[in-house]
Amino acid sequence: MKSWRIPALLVALALACVGGAIVTGFWSPWADRYVQGVDVSRHQGDVDWHALAATDIRFAYIKASEGGDYVDPMFKAHWRGAGEAGLKRGAYHFFTLCRSGALQAAHFIGVAPRDADALPPAVDLEHMGPCRQGAQIVNVAREIDIYLDTVEQRTGRRPILYTTRAFHDAHLKGAFARVITFENEYAQSLIDDFSNREKAPHIALSVDMLDTGIDVPEVVNLVFFKIVRSKTKFWQMLGRGTRLCPDLFGPGVDKRHFCVFDFCRNLEYFSQNFAATDGVAGAPLGKRLFETRLELIAGLDVRLRASAVAGVGSEGGANYSEPTTEA
Repeated sequence: MKSWRIPALLVALALACVGGAIVTGFWSPWADRYVQGVDVSRHQGDVDWHALAATDIRFAYIKASEGGDYVDPMFKAHWRGAGEAGLKRGAYHFFTLCRSGALQAAHFIGVAPRDADALPPAVDLEHMGPCRQGAQIVNVAREIDIYLDTVEQRTGRRPILYTTRAFHDAHLKGAFARVITFENEYAQSLIDDFSNREKAPHIALSVDMLDTGIDVPEVVNLVFFKIVRSKTKFWQMLGRGTRLCPDLFGPGVDKRHFCVFDFCRNLEYFSQNFAATDGVAGAPLGKRLFETRLELIAGLDVRLRASAVAGVGSEGGANYSEPTTEA
């Protein structure tokens, strides 16, 4: 499947918030509203982009670079093909542990097109084999931060992190997201850091501690992952994100929106009819491929049966429902 200085994300189990100014929309998984996309590299070879665009796929992330000097040989072709097919497209960099964050950022910036219509850049963070040359970088989280800051400064957009659980647990755990409860020995210090857009954590998960009395104007999204039945608590949680925040996404780019992701139908319970975000409903790709194969098999079966029926009684015709032999 981000810090414009990573606007804060409160995941208050009611999970609580990623940052905003006016509540403008909500997302609920029960509505099956989501947009599907793909990521591609040279490993996928030639892609029929027009055929892909005819499905429910709406965007593509395309590998541009890796490490400090590698350029994906299919990047230009994939970038051009996705654009011609009308798909939204974004470039991503495969981050290695063998080169500094600054060097990798400069390399990616030199490869990725400066396209105002492109999706935000992404960085792929996964485990890889040992370094062929030189030693592995020591402070991985710090080098990633340097990479993110450098790319953001040059492009004006904070890269999206695309990672695995194993990589996160090994290198990022506690750096970007923290569980904050009354049991934390330095809970107030963590809250202070969370409220500072320049410091980690950028995502805070809390049951009740962040529901009241916390002033974090940088929060831009609210994620409900727990049923809330207290009206006071419900509005306090919404209030975390409705604070104005000047220059959140850059000089002169203020916080203007606040999104709510509701997994527990709390909005419905409190009769809040915010404008929903339109999405593309569609079955998973694997299911669609399976159904397509079934349709092809059924179509072939119909044609074979029709040929067999047409061959019965025809002079010299063969009945394909039975094996034929020569005398």
